[in-house]
Parts: sequence; structure tokens; C-alpha cells
Amino acid sequence: MAQTVIITGCSSGFGRDLALALARGGPRVAATMRAPDGKNAEAAQFLLQRAEGDGLSLRVLDLDVTSDASVEAAAGSLPQDWGAPDAVVNNAGQMFGGITEAFTPAEMAHQLDVNVVGVHRVTRAFLPAMRERGRGLIVNMSSTAGRAAVPFFGVYHASKWALEGYSQALRGELASSGIDVVLIEPGPFATNLFPNTVRPEDADGRAETYPAAVHEAFEGVGAAFDALFADPDAPTDPGVVVDAIAGLIEAAPGTRPLRTCVGVDFGVRDRNAAIEPHDVGLLEALGMTDLATLTGADPTGVVPAAGGDGTAEQAALADAVTFEFEQTATGPGTFEGTFTASGAVEDAGTTEDALDVSSPEGASPLVATFRRTVTGARGTLVLTGDATVDLADPSAAAVDGSWQVESATGGYAGHTGSGSISGTADFTRERPHGRLRYDGSLRADA
Repeated sequence: MAQTVIITGCSSGFGRDLALALARGGPRVAATMRAPDGKNAEAAQFLLQRAEGDGLSLRVLDLDVTSDASVEAAAGSLPQDWGAPDAVVNNAGQMFGGITEAFTPAEMAHQLDVNVVGVHRVTRAFLPAMRERGRGLIVNMSSTAGRAAVPFFGVYHASKWALEGYSQALRGELASSGIDVVLIEPGPFATNLFPNTVRPEDADGRAETYPAAVHEAFEGVGAAFDALFADPDAPTDPGVVVDAIAGLIEAAPGTRPLRTCVGVDFGVRDRNAAIEPHDVGLLEALGMTDLATLTGADPTGVVPAAGGDGTAEQAALADAVTFEFEQTATGPGTFEGTFTASGAVEDAGTTEDALDVSSPEGASPLVATFRRTVTGARGTLVLTGDATVDLADPSAAAVDGSWQVESATGGYAGHTGSGSISGTADFTRERPHGRLRYDGSLRADA
């Protein structure tokens, strides 16, 4: 049967692009937005015309995440034969920015209502049917601003940090019901979020009492983001986020990481990798380890190694591992995508690459070193190595090389390994795309 996906905030940006991308892949999509017959009528017509022209199963629904009645009405208006949604993508959101003191309590409450309480309204509306069926996925749109903080975005940070905690807690509560909860953490992307940043009304003039240096710093933040979006080499194409969400929806239950960081990350990927073992330890300390495993998934993903009565050949076979990577370029020397692993450690999740090409421009083969961060359901691996890319056929460039484990956290802590690389990449595409196979061994040190 076709999947059913509910997406909020589809009038523009990630929501609109994701609705069309998913519908073209076969799922039935409910693209929701505020006032599709009013202020967003043009956006609604755009989606409906595309759906009609391409023969897509896509409906536009009126849904305001700040209204209980609107959310409940939208949930009740879905066709009966669609059943419970397979995935709910909580994409709707706003960004408030400015001197934090200048925002009134009412303004701050509205930011939290849209970005946190709104997510809860929508999630709560669809969870009963999803739990009754025993499977489903909740995708919550967070941000790198949910894991780091800078001046002038205190109100926005408060909403995204809250969403991170909400989602992490909910993931454990729903795992035994077969419902997966994941977070997307985009960096800055070229959408309407930044141009539509909400400034404080500041009716009592509090911002005026701050020194000029503070105001200049705030204007400098805007200029820095403008420069980033103008840089053709920066990974700010919204399609990267759309691909990441689509990959999570397509991934097998039990293989999705809690957090997927996309684009310019300001060090958030490293923060996530460093904190993950502490999150695991907290559940262990509270006796909640079982809540970390989605119902129906292998809780360890590990093929047991041969015991003392086994042969050396059996032990070597147990250590054998194969990683299959599928990645798309996000900028010069950077790639993001998904992976599956089989053999000694079965796992799946997301991956990011940083390449350092040492050969002259135009040379073939290209010679590069790489650092690949692999984030799976069990933990995080950082793989490093060397690779060559034969560009004789740019549409199927041959990739060869070797890899080894640089570091490992979470369920991979204490693992070492190495092996060989093979695969191909298409460099004729606007965003080069490749499929690579890593064969070798991955073992836990005694």
C-alpha cells in the first residue's frame, strides 16, 4: 500500500519542496498550511496544479499549528482510506531574532507556541491511530540552533532547545509502540526563514538603551548570513534537507538516528557525537535501556563473535563488515547521505564526508584524503583514509581506496577496524552523487 505522509508548513521552503518530492516518489501527501484559501492561496494553488499536472496523490489541508481546533479539523478531514499516517513531518516554524530583552513575554510565548506547542498539537492529533497500528515515524524540524546558541536568537534558541528535549523524551516513550521519533538539524539554508525573521515590537524602547556595539553586532549577523547564501560553494541548497528527510522516511524502522545534522553545522555534529554516550549512560543509570530500542528492531545489531571453542576462521568471519554508502555533494569536498552495514555490525543511518583533494585541478585520477562521520542507530563512527577517483568516465568515475576507524562512540565505543573502498560516482550531475562499498573488519577491542 502507498504510504501516507502529513507535512506542516508547506506554503514555502522545505515543506513545499518535500511535499512535491515525496508525492513524486509514490506516497500520498497531505500538505498543510495556514489559510490555503486566504493569504496562502497562491502557494496552495501552486501545489495543487503541480499535483494535477504530474498525477500526484497530494492534498492541501488548512492547518494552523497554533490552534487546537484547526489541527483537530485537519486530522479529521483526511480521507478514510488513507488510514493512519506512516510519517508526520513537523516542519512549520518561525524564527524570532533581536535583542532578547526587547521581546515581550507574549511574543516569547508565541514563538514557543509555534515551534514547540504546535509540534505537540500535531503529534498528539495523529499518535492514537499510529500507536493502534503499531508503527510510524515522527520527524521534527529542529536546527543547529537547538544544539548551540549565539546572541540575539535567545527566544528562537529557547524554542529549538525545548523541541530537542521534547523529541528525545518522546522517542523513548513511543519506542515500545513501534513509533520512531527523529530530529532534523539544518544549518542555514536559502529559504524564507531568514528573510521573515520576526523582530521584537519593543513598544517601550528597551533596545534603544543598548550600546551601539550591540546593534552593530546584530546587523553583522545578518550580513554574515547574506554572504553565506550568496556563496555558490556553500551547502545551502534546500534540496539537501529534503533529501535527508526523504531518506529517513524510507529507512527501515529501528535504523534511524535520533539526530541528523545537515549543511553548515557550526560544530554541532561533533557536539552530538560527544554527548551521545552520556545520553546512553543516563538511560542505563535510570534502568530505561529497553526504551532505547524500537519495537521489532534488533536491540544490538551485533552478530556474536566466536567463543573460546570456535575456530580462528569463525572469529574472523564474525568480524567481517560491509558498509554501503549513498551520498550526494553538498559543496566542494563535502558529501552527505545514508548508509547500511552488514556483517559483524548491522546498522543504518546517515553519513557526512569531508574530502581534502591533494592532486592538481583537472588531474585524473584525483587523489584525496577523507574523514567520514557515520551516525547509526547504535552509535557514531569516524572513518578516515585515502581514495583515488578515476575520471576517465565522469558519469561513472571509479573510486578506490582504504579506510580505518579514527574514533567511535555510543554503542561503537571501543571498536577498531579497517578495510578497502570500491564504488562509482557521477560527476556530471550538478550535485555529484556516488555509491561506495567499504569492505573490511570492525571488532570490539577486548
